[in-house]
Amino acid sequence: MPTEPPLVVKLLLKAEAWQADLEAGRVKNRAALAARERTSTVRVTQVLRLLDLDPRIRWWLGAVPPGTLARYVAERQLRGIANVARALLTLARVPRGAPTPAV
Repeated sequence: MPTEPPLVVKLLLKAEAWQADLEAGRVKNRAALAARERTSTVRVTQVLRLLDLDPRIRWWLGAVPPGTLARYVAERQLRGIANVARALLTLARVPRGAPTPAV
């Protein structure tokens, strides 16, 4: 039986560490972080966006047992949830009665 946590759990831990590095000034920005990690800035952004997940979802991910199949806890699906959460937060900042764009 595998003892490794699912990849998305490892990525969430990585995102937390990267955010701490950014906040502490150990890396200047996402581009510098990408260079250090030998990946793209797009990938750094994707991983950091996992931090936009609701804290309850992040807690649940921390409780996912090692060996859980990736198809049950997929990064791509969680990124979609984080995108919806970010959109809802943006909408919540729009003042009541503000003009809305024509569709």
